[in-house]
Amino acid sequence: MGTEKDADFYNRVYLTSEKYKRHPELIDYYYEVWCEGINQIKNYVSQPKHIIDLGCGPGHFAFLLASNLDILENYEGYDFSEVAINMAQFLIGKDMRFKFYQQDLRMFDFPQNNNFVVTMFEFLEHITFDLQLMSKIPVGSWVVFSVPSYDSAGHVRWFNSLEEVENRYEPLIRIENVYICKVKKNQIYVCIGRKVGLEQPSELIRAC
Repeated sequence: MGTEKDADFYNRVYLTSEKYKRHPELIDYYYEVWCEGINQIKNYVSQPKHIIDLGCGPGHFAFLLASNLDILENYEGYDFSEVAINMAQFLIGKDMRFKFYQQDLRMFDFPQNNNFVVTMFEFLEHITFDLQLMSKIPVGSWVVFSVPSYDSAGHVRWFNSLEEVENRYEPLIRIENVYICKVKKNQIYVCIGRKVGLEQPSELIRAC
């Protein structure tokens, strides 16, 4: 298990990396992941109007959502990095459906209803509190997330198989569909599911 990085680390990444300054269709692998996330929402969620995107980065997924008028009414994107939030706001421009917020996601609380879709692309592997965060999602909410099979800068975990993904997250999310994006010799698992109820969530989280 790696060490969780702070906001300064991600600020430096977004300031120095040319990759994140490109439009989404020019970013290898991630573009496929984001597009599949949109496909999963369209295929499984009836009238998904409100999307809460955690670890939104510089707004690439939001940019792709902007042209999908049938699934989006409003969007909230949250990230540790002030640089990423500024990049996202610049990329989206004046589209008033989109709001971006810098926030320590340890402190994040969801609305007390399930009339939204939670998206988390290439985010959960960067945080130590993934299960605690998922446990806060209201029961019945749709959740779309992706996690990788490989280590990289900032990763605190990765998953050697789909079984490992299911073992970690299915006690909290009933996974309905998984798409596997090939990344050279590795994979990114793109999953959609619904939050389930737990009688003893704190015991589960400690056990994991």
